[in-house]
Amino acid sequence: MVAIECSIDNFVSSESFIRPNCVSGDVVMSTAFDSSTVAEKSANQPVEFLWLELTNTCNLQCSHCYSDSSPSSGTNDSLTKSDYLNVIRTAADNGCRSIQFIGGEPTVNRSLPDFIDEAARVGFTFIEVFSNLVNVPEATIEAMARHRSIMHVATSVYSHDPDTHDRITGKVGSFFATMRNAARFMDLGLPLRAAFVEMDANTGHAEQTIAFLKERGIERISFDKVRNFCRGEQSDDIGMEGLCGQCAGSTLCVGPDGVVSPCIMSRKWAVGNLHDGDLGSIVSGPELQARRQEIGLAVSRTGNPSAPDGEDNVIDISMCNPCAPYAQCGPCPPNTNCPPHNCNPWYGR
Repeated sequence: MVAIECSIDNFVSSESFIRPNCVSGDVVMSTAFDSSTVAEKSANQPVEFLWLELTNTCNLQCSHCYSDSSPSSGTNDSLTKSDYLNVIRTAADNGCRSIQFIGGEPTVNRSLPDFIDEAARVGFTFIEVFSNLVNVPEATIEAMARHRSIMHVATSVYSHDPDTHDRITGKVGSFFATMRNAARFMDLGLPLRAAFVEMDANTGHAEQTIAFLKERGIERISFDKVRNFCRGEQSDDIGMEGLCGQCAGSTLCVGPDGVVSPCIMSRKWAVGNLHDGDLGSIVSGPELQARRQEIGLAVSRTGNPSAPDGEDNVIDISMCNPCAPYAQCGPCPPNTNCPPHNCNPWYGR
């Protein structure tokens, strides 16, 4: 689903750091900071945003998939419906109010409507389903419509050209299915955003794809580059510097096998497993705080890998820093508009 290893142009000294401008993409140099403050600000933050991976199975087989999902994956899915409901309730009890259901393909899990209903019942104020939208069950659509005031939809569109998109997803016809269901969700009044992930197969397609989507009423479009994880892996030694940095803040991910990690990209740096302990203990435990500090320090030395080639991505932290946990305004929850400048923590075009 998402983006890169850093290029040399994205590196700066330890006395400053790089990030995209949260308003326009223009660049300014950040004020210098002491890297020791990164660890201090990363530690002991509450969980404000939860990724809940409902399965590792997917009806597509995207060439760059960070979770290596496919129609034949999912053999390690071990969390039950009851487990997921407990995670939702525990997260809410711990103050989390934003959740994204993801996969694999989350709509493959037929309990998704019940999870949406439960998240709304226990007080989540931002609920998002990140789906390829190829085949969305009616029960899921109905559940999303029931909670449209707090419900959001996200999808990935890899090109304005159907053949290119379908080559990336590995399924002929997926482009038209995605666009058809995207139109249906917009007709229902559900906020919809799209993600464009750049890779070798669609290099140079971003501008036309973004224009194509905007012509169809999709205004919230994020840009990212394929990251060096799983199928997108280009080297064996990728470290925490390949992460965007937001998971050093107040995010958490629970996988279908019970693995708990700071984000969807950081499974290799897991902080626990629900089969060994409850979510509350993991959230309050020392391992999560230590991992956040490690990620914050690693990313603070490299900058945000999501910026397009040829563009510096430095931001003045006195304004807003959409990805880093050590920003003056604090970490932003991903995929939402963060005040005061309505940033999208993914690099927005």
